[in-house]
Amino acid sequence: MAASPYCVWLEYFERRRGVELDAPLQAPFLERPGRAALARSLARFELGESGDGARIRGLAEREVGATYARAVKLFVAEEAQHARWLTILRERFAGERIDSHWSDRVFVVLRHTGGLRREILVLLTAEIIALSYYRVLALAYDDPVLSAACERILVDERGHVAFHEATLGRELARMAPPARGAALLAWRSFVAVTASVVAFDHRKVLALAGVTQAQFARVTRGYASDMCRNIRTLYNFEPPATEDEVRAAALQYVRKISGFTKPSAANAEAFEQAVDAVADVSRHLLDALVTSAPQKDRETEAAKARARRAAREAAEAA
Repeated sequence: MAASPYCVWLEYFERRRGVELDAPLQAPFLERPGRAALARSLARFELGESGDGARIRGLAEREVGATYARAVKLFVAEEAQHARWLTILRERFAGERIDSHWSDRVFVVLRHTGGLRREILVLLTAEIIALSYYRVLALAYDDPVLSAACERILVDERGHVAFHEATLGRELARMAPPARGAALLAWRSFVAVTASVVAFDHRKVLALAGVTQAQFARVTRGYASDMCRNIRTLYNFEPPATEDEVRAAALQYVRKISGFTKPSAANAEAFEQAVDAVADVSRHLLDALVTSAPQKDRETEAAKARARRAAREAAEAA
């Protein structure tokens, strides 16, 4: 029996389990303009990170298998860890805890109105939003604990995006190309709307960071667009994808979500670990997939891609 393609993700989360936040928690807090706005913003994200993940864990067990379900359980635990860190930040900024917010209720309803694919699409949207949010948050207020927490959560969130993207790829591979394209287009539209809503809801924090609502939404849309556009199909080709192609796809993906073409020395290890993890799970996925469709010829598909690119460039130039 073939090993689950999610073994590498289970190992990834196991390695990271229990690693606490490395931040100067005893550093004095300096009152600055914007403290109250930032505290309210933190409380909303704290609420969003606080779910127990019971539904996705059940879906994971039923629709994919035990290994994926165990990886999901560790992912949920990592999100809960983020919620605890956000509690520390919210209390540091003298903010009040909230038990409900309309944006969290909307996300919960959307996640609970479909199967695993819907759940992953909504979660992936939240993770992409988080990539933009924590970058902005670190710029909004000069505080060493806030900076350390944002840096660590960003590292975790990049892993979460890769994890959900790998699962989504498996789900989308089961769909016919027209349906897959329609699903991705609908998801990108959802990301665009959500990014604009979040930008408005946290506009005071964005202003503190010198970021406009339009800039926040544009960067967030870019994450989703790049994810759809730059990850190429490697399955069911003749000849099959090589190890170098799988690794190159993984490298391209990690570069996109991290924003680094070449990471600094401080980020090099985390960057390489992410590339290794994405390449491993992609390789397992390609080996595990089955289809009755005939294999696609590389040269024929490449010619089609060149024709589509030429048509797109001509339309943009017109």
